[in-house]
Amino acid sequence: MGLVPFDANYRRMWMFPRNIRRISPWKVAQIVTIMRCIVDSDSWAGRQDMQNSFCKALEAAGLKRVGEQYDPHSGGPRTYLAQLKCLGLIFQRPDKQIFYTLAGEDLASGEPPLPILQDLLLKHQYPSCYGYLTGIRMHPEIIVKPFLFVLRLLMHPDIGSMSVQELIIPVTYGHNNDCFDLCVEKILKFRRTCKISSVIDNYKIDFYTRRTAGNSFESRLKDASDIANTLKNWLQATCLIVCDKINGVQRISISQSAEKKIKAALKDSNKFIPFDSEEAFQRRFGCIRVRKDTRNMNGLKNREIPEKSIISSKFYEYMGTHIIDDYPEKFVSMMSHDLGLPEGLTRKVIEPLLSKSLSFFESTYLELASGGKKTALDFEKATSQILSSKLKFESRLTGQTKRKGSGIGGYSDIFVVAIDGVHCGIIDTKASRCYSLSSSDYLAMLSNYIPNYKELAEGRPLKLEFCSYIAGGFGSIDSQLRQLTEKTGIGASALPALELLRVAERADGADSQPLIRETLKRNKVLTLKDFKLHE
Repeated sequence: MGLVPFDANYRRMWMFPRNIRRISPWKVAQIVTIMRCIVDSDSWAGRQDMQNSFCKALEAAGLKRVGEQYDPHSGGPRTYLAQLKCLGLIFQRPDKQIFYTLAGEDLASGEPPLPILQDLLLKHQYPSCYGYLTGIRMHPEIIVKPFLFVLRLLMHPDIGSMSVQELIIPVTYGHNNDCFDLCVEKILKFRRTCKISSVIDNYKIDFYTRRTAGNSFESRLKDASDIANTLKNWLQATCLIVCDKINGVQRISISQSAEKKIKAALKDSNKFIPFDSEEAFQRRFGCIRVRKDTRNMNGLKNREIPEKSIISSKFYEYMGTHIIDDYPEKFVSMMSHDLGLPEGLTRKVIEPLLSKSLSFFESTYLELASGGKKTALDFEKATSQILSSKLKFESRLTGQTKRKGSGIGGYSDIFVVAIDGVHCGIIDTKASRCYSLSSSDYLAMLSNYIPNYKELAEGRPLKLEFCSYIAGGFGSIDSQLRQLTEKTGIGASALPALELLRVAERADGADSQPLIRETLKRNKVLTLKDFKLHE
């Protein structure tokens, strides 16, 4: 197939809505819940007042910047509608009634948002409902899954990671899967020349959109860069990639936590949903956990009373930014004090969601786990909180604790005591996407952290039974973990952040702790399966 022919009626560059460039999964769940609260599906199209109310609700939730309210024909609310269509969460019939897809219903009802958004981005394709919108008009011969195309590039042995400037290349030339080798070639050429102009064949054609047709090269390049940056932000917010700064340039690479899911999706990279109508397409696009959407649709009208949707939306945000240790009385009081909502209603709404609370924090935690020095301390704190609230260890932050006469650096980041009051463990957290146990870190564990643990016991005769590393991901460190055990007699392990979340979700509090402690001695990089917890 190759590059599609130029046609002044269509765009050939990819395009994504930019009204919310950072689509954190819990935020998207908020938006679809707010829509259920505000929107009467029968009258959305002709009701500017309702559209403005929707924008005001987004502002109140902190999802949209507060601004002067709105000109009589403002398109602002409709850009959010376009974004939800682009993500496969809603559709409209010809009479303009709004409906949720199955994925949209799942988000609005409190299902874990990260896996839903990941699956939708991996399925995202042109042609699409969004691509056929009047303001977009994507070339009908472009047939590609853009996010999957970029992830495939990142897996290419000669590519590995990409900058935003390099992302401009697939944004511009990724018309179909047959363009893959062309994009690889252009990325490698750009790395040799360090000039984006050297890989753009004809900017007037390649960067063409009807809106920018008369603009300069620099102006059109900025537009392409904005699209590439939005693509990067969406992939990062859904934890499909991680970002590192290398020689002052931000580069993206595959997230170790998502690698298995990405490889599975790549097997279907040549399978596309045919576009017959918006409803037929969106129903199939938004169908991610069952094979077919057979619902009898009733629109959004009267789906939920406003107060319940407001509480749900606010609680999605609360769960997305907090680890919930126990019953969230603070949130209940906040709803009563700030919004005047009855405490009984708030409790009724949030109680079915409590068991899923950690899944809403998932994307936040995984970003902390790969954020480097910038997020290292927050990652330590969040990890300690998970260990105490979900796995029932007595957990204490000790990395910043000063030893007598030695200063900081003599203890691991976290010290945990088992519920039996006899055993303990030491844990070092590394906010790294792929941590390899360096010789200095190995020696710190061997010579300082393990020998010094008794100083943290506060006079208790505790027995150290494991040391462990927790990070965004790991390189090959099993042999070093075995060496630690051979030299100290203490079991050693490493646990990726995603696997810790999975263990925490399935652990049965104190009853699971002996099994968890035993598994943390196993001299390897662990996965959920190693813990043999019941589903």
